[in-house]
Amino acid sequence: MRAWATMRRGENDRAVALGQEALALAATDTPEGAAQRARILSTTVGIQATLGARPELASVSEWVELARRVGDPYEESQALAMLSVSLLFGGEDGALRAGEQSLDCARRSGSPTAISYALFVLAQAIGVSDRERALRLLDESIASAESVGNDFGAFVAGNVRGSLLSRTGDHVGAMRSWLDSAARSGRAGDRSYQAICLWGVAAELAMAGQPAKAAAVAGWARSVLGDFRGAALVEHLNASLDGLPELLGQERYAQLTAGGAAMEHDEALRYAGAEVDELLAAHD
Repeated sequence: MRAWATMRRGENDRAVALGQEALALAATDTPEGAAQRARILSTTVGIQATLGARPELASVSEWVELARRVGDPYEESQALAMLSVSLLFGGEDGALRAGEQSLDCARRSGSPTAISYALFVLAQAIGVSDRERALRLLDESIASAESVGNDFGAFVAGNVRGSLLSRTGDHVGAMRSWLDSAARSGRAGDRSYQAICLWGVAAELAMAGQPAKAAAVAGWARSVLGDFRGAALVEHLNASLDGLPELLGQERYAQLTAGGAAMEHDEALRYAGAEVDELLAAHD
C-alpha cells in the first residue's frame, strides 16, 4: 500500500523501490506467507503496468501460481489480468485467453472491483479486433467500479477507452475520455494517473496540429512521469510527441515544456480541457 500511495503522489522511482524491498523480504513457506507475497507481487506488477512497462512475465507467472495455491478467486483474477497485460505488451499469444479467464474468476469472486479490473483488461486484449465488444466491456467496467465507489477502476477503464478510440480514429472521443479520466484521477489525488491521461491528450493535440499546446500539456505530464513512453499499443502517440522538439525548435520546445511543468495539477487539467474545447469548437 505504501508503494501505491507513493506512486499516486508522483514519486514513481521511490514506489518501484518500495515494492522491490517488500518483495525481497517475502517468503512463501506458509499459506499466510504465500498470500502476503501474492499481494506484494500485485503491487510491483501493477506499478509496472501503470507506468507503461511490460509486467515481468516471471513475476506475473509466480503471482498466478501463488493465487491458485491460496485458492482465492479474487487474487487469481487479478493475477490472470496482469498475465494478459504482460503477454499483450510483449506481443505474445495468450493475452485474450488470460483475460477471459480473469473475468471468469472475477465473476466467481463476486467482487465488483475484480470484475471492473478484469473487464478493462479483457477489453484491452480484444482491442481493435472487436471494437464494439471492447467498448461494451469498458462501459460495464466503469459501471461496476462506480457501483462501489472505486475511482481507480473507473479512471483506468476510461484510459483504456481513450487508447482504443485513438487507435480506431475517434480522436475527439479519445480526448474526451482521457480528460474525464484525468479529472477523476485528479479528484482522487492520483497524480501519476492524471499525468498518464493528460499525456494522451497532449499526443492528440500534437496530431491535431497544435504542437505548442501539446508541448505545454506534455511538459506537465512529464514533470510527474519523467521519461514516460506509452506501451507499443499506442506507438502513434509516442511518435506524435517525439516529433515536437524538431517541429517547434529545441529552444521553444524547452520553454513550452518548462511552462507546463510549472503548472499545478488542477491548472494543468483546466488548461488541457480549455485547449481541447477550443480545438473542437473550431472544427464544429
